Amino acid sequence: MSNMQFVTNSDYPTDNAPVRPVKRFEEFRIDQCDRYSTHILAGGKVVLAQIIAPRPQPIGQKTTAQHQREQQPGASSDDSDYKDDSDMDVDLPRREPDHAFWIQRTIRGAIYGTVYGGVVLIRSNTVKSSPDGSKIIWEAAESRCAIKEYNREDVNRRRGDAEDPFNEFSSMQYLAAHHKQLIQHKQGDRSNENQDIVQRSQEYMHQTNVMMPVGFFYDNTNLYTIMPLVDGGELFDVLEDRQRFSEPQARHVMHQILNGLETLQRAGICHRDMSLENVLCDKQGRVFIIDMGMCIKIPYIDDIKHKGQIVINNRERQRCFIKSEYCGKVSSSNVYLDCN
Repeated sequence: MSNMQFVTNSDYPTDNAPVRPVKRFEEFRIDQCDRYSTHILAGGKVVLAQIIAPRPQPIGQKTTAQHQREQQPGASSDDSDYKDDSDMDVDLPRREPDHAFWIQRTIRGAIYGTVYGGVVLIRSNTVKSSPDGSKIIWEAAESRCAIKEYNREDVNRRRGDAEDPFNEFSSMQYLAAHHKQLIQHKQGDRSNENQDIVQRSQEYMHQTNVMMPVGFFYDNTNLYTIMPLVDGGELFDVLEDRQRFSEPQARHVMHQILNGLETLQRAGICHRDMSLENVLCDKQGRVFIIDMGMCIKIPYIDDIKHKGQIVINNRERQRCFIKSEYCGKVSSSNVYLDCN
C-alpha cells in the first residue's frame, strides 16, 4: 500500500523556488443595469415582474468597464468603479441587451445581501400590451437563474475582508475565460459564441463541476452576479437529510469534487474555502464548487514569460512558495499584488 503513496506533486515548488505573494486576477468586467418592475409575458399571460435589465451598450466605442480595466488594475473600493456612460457620445448607436432577469423568490441570505431564484428573459416578439397600453418588451424563457445580490455600501465598508466579492467576480470571469480557451484549444470549436448565455454557462459547469457566471452587473444600490440555478441545495443539507451516503454515492460525489479541484488547479486557482456548504447539488446528482471570494491565483516561476496570457494547463508549470500571510483565512486586502 505504501508504494501507492506519493511524496510531492510534480509541480510542487523545488527547494530553491522563490517565495512570492499571490498574484492578482485580471481586471473584471461589470456592466450597468436597471432594476425595476414592468409587465412581461410568462406562459402566455401578462404578469407584473421585478427585473434586472442590462443597459444598452454603445456600438463602436469601448464600454465603461473596458475603460476602467485599462485605467487601473483590479477594483477599488470607492464609487469610481461604478461610473455610468453619460460621458460617452450620446449620438453613438447602442446595442440593446438580448437578455434580462426576472427576480422571483428569495433562496437564502448571504454575507453581503441575498440570493434569489429567477428566470431568464428574452426579447418578446408578441404584439400584446401591458394594462397601461405600453409594449411588452420581455418574455420568460425556459432557463432559470440564480441572482446573487450584494449591497454596495456593505461591500465597500467591509472591503478587505477575507471573503471579497470583487475577488469572486474576477476569479469567476478568469475561470470562464480559461475554460473557454481550453475548449477552443482542444476542439477548435467557436460555435458556442452564439449560444444562449445560460446554456453555455451550464455546459461549462457540467464539464468542470465549478460554478460559472452568466454576467455581472451593478446599479445605484447593489452589485449582482447572475449564475445558472442549481436546484438541489448545499451538499451539507443533502448529507444531513440522508445521514450518510452509500459508498457508490460517495465515490460519485468525490469524483466530481476532485474534477472541480483539478479544473481550478489547471487554471492556477486555489479555492481556500472548500466545505460542504460551498458545494451545490442539482437534482440529477451533479455537484458544483461555489463561493470563490477567498480564492487566490497561484504564483509560478515563469510568470513574467506568460504575463497577460491564459495558460491552458498550469499543472505543467513550476509553482513558487507563497508568503505565509496569504495561505490561510486571512484578510484579502493585500491579495492584489504583483508577484515580480
